[in-house]
Amino acid sequence: ASHEIGATLINRAATGVTLRPDEFIDKPATNGIIWTAEMFHGAKLYADHVINIMRSAAVFGGSGFGVERKLSITDIHAQYFGTPDAFIFDEKQMTLHIGDYKFGFDIVEHVENWQLITYARGITDLLNLNGHDEQRVTVHMTVIQPRAFHRGGPVRTWTKTLSDLRGFWNVTRSNAVD
Repeated sequence: ASHEIGATLINRAATGVTLRPDEFIDKPATNGIIWTAEMFHGAKLYADHVINIMRSAAVFGGSGFGVERKLSITDIHAQYFGTPDAFIFDEKQMTLHIGDYKFGFDIVEHVENWQLITYARGITDLLNLNGHDEQRVTVHMTVIQPRAFHRGGPVRTWTKTLSDLRGFWNVTRSNAVD
C-alpha cells in the first residue's frame, strides 16, 4: 500500500501535480489496506528522492524512465523478470538511477544488493546498452528504507559502472536453473 502512494506521487510529479497527505491517509489502497500517515511519510521520502533525480536529469518519461515497470531479464534466465520501484536513465550524463523502496523494519543492505543488480541487467537490455555503453554508464543503486534504522541513514546508495556488475550477472546467470 505504501508503494502505491510512492508510485502515485512520482507519476503525478512527472505531470506537475503535487499531492497532499489528506488525499491518501485513512483511505483504502487498491489492495484494500487503509493508508496511514506513516505510509504516506515513508513513501514521500522515497518519492522525493526519485523526483529530485527526475528534475535534475530532466527525465520524465520514455524508455529511460519507469515506476513499477515490469522488466524481462531474459539474459539471466528465459523466465526471469523484475519490477523495479523506480529507474531513471540520464542519457546525457550516462547515469542510471535505480530506487528500491522498502517499508519494512528489517534492514536491506544496498551494497551488492542482488535485486538491484539484476534490475540493472534488465534495464541495460531494455535500453539496448552494449558492452561499450556499459563501461561508460554509472549506475546508482539506492535503497530507501524509512523504518529500518541503519547507520547509513534511510537512503543509501551503492555506485558502480554497469561493466562492474558483469561478474554479478554471470554468477546470477550460472545459478539460474530451469
